[in-house]
Amino acid sequence: MKKINKRWIFVIIGVIICAVAFLWSTLLYKVFSASDIKSEITGTLLGTIISAIVTVLLLQGQTEIEENKDISLNVFGKKQEVYHNFIEALESITQDGKVNVPSVEGHDKNAQDELQHLIYQLGFVQMHAEHDVAEKITELVGELLSSLSLMNSTDLNKNEAYSHLAKNVFDIVSLLRKDLYNNADMPVSEEKFKAAIRASGAFDKELLSDSGREEELSQFLKLLQDEFKERGRNPLVYYRSEQPRKTDEISAISRGYINVKTDRAILFNFPLEKKKKESLYFQFTFDDAGDYYAEIKDKARGENANDETAIKQYRELAPADPYINFLDTNIEGYKRFARMTENGKKNFVKNIVEGVEKKLAEVINSEQS
Repeated sequence: MKKINKRWIFVIIGVIICAVAFLWSTLLYKVFSASDIKSEITGTLLGTIISAIVTVLLLQGQTEIEENKDISLNVFGKKQEVYHNFIEALESITQDGKVNVPSVEGHDKNAQDELQHLIYQLGFVQMHAEHDVAEKITELVGELLSSLSLMNSTDLNKNEAYSHLAKNVFDIVSLLRKDLYNNADMPVSEEKFKAAIRASGAFDKELLSDSGREEELSQFLKLLQDEFKERGRNPLVYYRSEQPRKTDEISAISRGYINVKTDRAILFNFPLEKKKKESLYFQFTFDDAGDYYAEIKDKARGENANDETAIKQYRELAPADPYINFLDTNIEGYKRFARMTENGKKNFVKNIVEGVEKKLAEVINSEQS
């Protein structure tokens, strides 16, 4: 308001100076006659006054814009600070794996009441956020505290616990980011984070468990199937000598293979289109010892043929580094595979398939000639 008053004073002074200067110059140089001077003065003053009013209105509008901009910047800066402090407070409160409440038995009675501190932090968020955002943040904080209690439980593996915690934190950050920058980017997925923490090797014990190996074998088979499909193949997955199961039952096949202790095998195959021997087909075999290898077989000889020499020339189609055995946990290659990121596993399987396809082309060409 003081800025506007000062501008008014400057404008009025400017108008008076301009009017006096104009009158003086017209009388000095006899621009107008004495009879015209009144009308010219009146017109000039009216024009000057109108110009002054328009100028003041423009200045006033510009001032309001600048003031609103300053207010918005200050609010945004404070909002950003509050949100950053909120995330830091969440980290501090949950650092020891629990929320300390001195009045609760078993909690540290001399330490800070972390639940009370969290309530005030949520109050700061509510002061700056829209109602819907504040409610959603409060809900997500509740889920985060639930994940925190799971981390202290022995019923859930630590890999899963940390993944749940990461999902809750990333969801909170994503919501705050959207409120700050109007950016609706999705948070980092739980699967991406699980892959990242697996790569650290901190949870190898869980990766070596039955459930861990089931998950890794399922992923390996699915990647293998997808890679061959991209190359125009139509692979089927069998468990033992049963009929081929559907793609969405790969997890059940993996579970059976890992948990059944004897007479277990996975057959992964597709036919080879040829001009001569239409009975030839490609097959990946995961045997009872956990070894896997690739072959080209001839159905005319029998799918379970014991004539080793008949198919020997087609063996060893899929060399892999590292070598994986999903049953023998003493083999380091499995852990190396399990620690890979999603893209790393895709590239690993892709290299296997490229080696297979190269050999298949050689075999097919030799059969046709």
